Amino acid sequence: HYAGTKDHNYATIMKLFYHTLPVGLRPHVLGLTASPLINAKVSDTAERLQVKLGELERTLDSKLHGFPEELADCRKDTKESIVYFDSLLDSFSTKLPEPDMTFLHKSRRKELRQLQALCDDVGLQVTSTYIIALLREIGRNEYDHETIEQFNDLKVYLSQVVVHLNRQVDEGDCGDFSGHTEKMSTLVGLLVDLLKHDDPVGVVFVERRITAIALSHYFNQNKPLDHLGVDIRSDSLVRNASKIFKYLSNSSSHDQQVVDQDFLHQTKRIRSVINKLRTRETNVLIATSVVEEGVDVEACSFIISFDRMKTIKSYIQMKGRARQKQASFYTLVDKCESQILDLPDAQKTEKRIHDFVASSQTAINLSQPTRYPANA
Repeated sequence: HYAGTKDHNYATIMKLFYHTLPVGLRPHVLGLTASPLINAKVSDTAERLQVKLGELERTLDSKLHGFPEELADCRKDTKESIVYFDSLLDSFSTKLPEPDMTFLHKSRRKELRQLQALCDDVGLQVTSTYIIALLREIGRNEYDHETIEQFNDLKVYLSQVVVHLNRQVDEGDCGDFSGHTEKMSTLVGLLVDLLKHDDPVGVVFVERRITAIALSHYFNQNKPLDHLGVDIRSDSLVRNASKIFKYLSNSSSHDQQVVDQDFLHQTKRIRSVINKLRTRETNVLIATSVVEEGVDVEACSFIISFDRMKTIKSYIQMKGRARQKQASFYTLVDKCESQILDLPDAQKTEKRIHDFVASSQTAINLSQPTRYPANA
């Protein structure tokens, strides 16, 4: 589906290396996707959908075909639900102590803003657990010439943040205080409901890498649901985890050999994580969009979208990770925020695309696919 975007690398490859070949030498390829349009919008008219799908067919020198009716019984019946929370009920401060950047390296400014965003999103306990893990793994940013003194000052600041967060939790500023935001409490409650029966396997999709890693650390180290008889065995999967904080685990991406090693490590990491899900060594994977496409989780029976959905493609791909016959898809929605893409609109647009592909199998007749000149 990326080839439907004219300036994408896939479209460029087709233009330069496929369409310049003689017709008889062009390879025949079967392409499978649940979301044929990466750029579909709720506002697209039928005519606009036809134009976009037609452009995709011409770029790929292909013909779109929908799901055969004779295999209709093989379709998954995914139950889709909205789970609401109210962020206005967050009655405690998630403001972290302000760092003195005169003593810290300038490269740390963006990283520390991520910690504030994390605390605003999930609350005090999760952030504290993550920072404690971070202090064990972070290394000095030698590439950008961070001095030993600056690095030590960073660790002192992070330690002070942990003390600040733990003090707030211990003092229980809000009565029955969990240290979670309403959003985080809603996620915990949903996981309790899903995991208390049998031993299902699911994926929680988050937008930020730091959120995925922090949630996994929290569930594995704090075991917050043990007293309810619910065992969360989590893992995280993100792109370039070491780039959240510079020189996490002392890694660098500036050397090509290291880049190649990182790619191989990421590939092995994906295989290892997915295998643990299949064998139920873990039962909850917390991931960013790295798992949305091309990663098959056969055992997955539920999907949770922790953050707001933004695109039709992302919605379809996330939902498609639930491979079990009777699977569930949940999206967390803040009552106080307007939605970029709400679930009913996403469902309607997905159906429109699928219906249009099904009807166009005979209605659209591309008599001659586009041919690019050899010197294009």
